[in-house]
This record gives sequence, structure tokens and C-alpha cells, in this order.
Amino acid sequence: MKVLLLNNRYPSPQAPQIASYIKRIAECVEESGAEVSLLVSKRNKTNGIMKLVDAALYCWKLRRYNGYQEHDIIYINHYNLLYDGLKTKIDSMNKVVIHWHGSELRYNKASLKHMNEKMKAGLKSDFLHIAPSNYIKKKIVNDYLVDPDKIFISPSGGVDTDWYQGDKKTLGDTVHLGFASALIREKGVETIIKLIESLSSLEEQTDKKFQLHIIDYGFEKDKYLPQLQSSPSVKVHAPFAGNKIKAFYDKVDLLLFPTHSESLGLVGLEAMACNVPVIGSDVAAIPEYVIPNETGELLKDHDDVAEMRDAIKKCVEQYDKYSPRELVVEKYSRQSVVAGYRQVLYLNPYATGN
Repeated sequence: MKVLLLNNRYPSPQAPQIASYIKRIAECVEESGAEVSLLVSKRNKTNGIMKLVDAALYCWKLRRYNGYQEHDIIYINHYNLLYDGLKTKIDSMNKVVIHWHGSELRYNKASLKHMNEKMKAGLKSDFLHIAPSNYIKKKIVNDYLVDPDKIFISPSGGVDTDWYQGDKKTLGDTVHLGFASALIREKGVETIIKLIESLSSLEEQTDKKFQLHIIDYGFEKDKYLPQLQSSPSVKVHAPFAGNKIKAFYDKVDLLLFPTHSESLGLVGLEAMACNVPVIGSDVAAIPEYVIPNETGELLKDHDDVAEMRDAIKKCVEQYDKYSPRELVVEKYSRQSVVAGYRQVLYLNPYATGN
């Protein structure tokens, strides 16, 4: 089976961290037995006019491409960004798989609502859809009226549990907290800053010292990094390429994940695979794998620093009770993703001659 994978970004040697999940998806589809070709952009500009230029150039590339019929399946990522380049080509494609990643479902502005209606009109009943979580699946059904039987859940390439692994940890005199998300408001960095300012009360309650580990990345880092670096309780790490972020999870005892929304949240799953409990927001897809008293704790209000301190205190007091890795191995491993692709691509009408 020949699969053509489309996305407006793809990791490059100069920017290995950009769209790394798309590379994982391509690898998993290939491991399922398919022959995967890429029709992607590796320009990877992140802001300003050049990002708009990149998008326009890639849509032009999609319009010019004439080899769609040579592939059994066209695997489209970020359909909303690619729609204008593909709308005149869809009819020439054999079978179409659309992988939703969550950003496609945010359309508050009038222009985005208009694009949403155009995208909805372009969806055909025989398309297969892939969602990273039950949360996103429900939104696709509600917002686009897609048949739920046409939506397959696959967690964005999954977690390589052969690489991301670790024994259960034992807390020492210093508890190492980790924040692996980008330094942007939507990931909850402002709550992290408030936490740092009140660590002394947490240390009094637990009789522990606390050190926070963060990673120097995110388009708002210039705004937040000076506040973080000013605290002696904060250690800043340079960005990690690919799977090398495992070294970060190996250093921390708890992962803090006060995100405002998340279609899946791979950093949480990667940490859990390394046997690191997660304190995450009770929003979007996070409750699907952060299970109180088992894999971590949930925050009802991601902005409530007092609630976060209480969750940290609870985790410290009952640290031995958590077994986060077991859930990841069972439901979110790369092996389970590959098996899922093998089933959905080969054992349904989308498979041709198999």
C-alpha cells in the first residue's frame, strides 16, 4: 500500500523539534507495512511575514502536484491549513485520511468561522478521520457532523516506551519539579511563576526542598524567562532534540502540566512512560490519562497556585502509590499505535489489494 503524507511542516536538521510528531506518525504508518512518501514543507519559519509566505508556497506546491492518483491513501495533516491547496485536487484522490491535531477546531474569529464552513463542505462521507484523543473525536463529531464510526483514535505517533522508560523513583530531600512545556501563557507558565514565588510555604509543609526544571524554548520565552531565571530554585535547560528530552524526565520527580487546553499532551505521556507522575489541568484530553491517585493529580483550575501546591503536597506524601508507566504502555505506546494503523489501514475498505 502506498501512502502519501502531507503536512505544511516537517522536522529538518536545522529545526529537529518542529513538527516532530508528524515524523513519528510517518514512521508508525511505515512500520505498519505501508510505503510512505512525503509531500511536506521543511522551511519551518515560525513567525512574521515569512510564515505566511511559507504557507502560500506550500499551497502552491499542493496545487501543482499531479501524483495523487499514484497513491492508495492520501494522509492529510492539519486539513484547515492545506484545504485551499487541495480543494481542487480532492476528487482525483483514491482514498483520503484526515488526521486532526486540535488546532483545526479553534475558530473564534469571523474569518476562521468562514474557513470552517468551507472545510465542512469539503468533507466527504467516505473520508477516514484520525483523532489524537476522545476529546478531539467528540469535537469533530459535534462541529463537523462526522460519523463517529469513521473516526479512529491514535495518539499522534505514540510514545516509544522502549526509549522512554524508568524504574519507579524514590523522593530524596530535594523534590525535583519539571515543566517541559513551551514558555507561553497557554501552557500555564504564569501559574508556574506564581508557584516559584510561594515555594517557601510548600517547603515548610513538606519538610522538603524544591527545585524547578524548565526548558528554554517557546515564542514568549523572552517575556517569561527573566522572571524564572531570577529564582535560585529554578534550573534552565537548553532545548532537547527529539527523544533526548528523556534526560529531562530522568532528572525530575513530578511533571507540572497546568496547560489551558490540550488535544493530547505528549509531554505528559512521555513523562509518565519514564514513571514520572503528572500534575495536570482537568481540561480537554488530560483527564484521559492523568488519573488521580494512580498516574498523577488533576487541577480543577489551572490558574490556582494554591491548588497546585496542594496537589504537589499530596504527591509528595503518597509518592509510592503512583504507577504512571503502566497506562502508557497499555494504551499510548508506539507499538499500540502501529498495531492500530495496521488494523485501520489494512482491514477496512481503505486498503487496496491487501
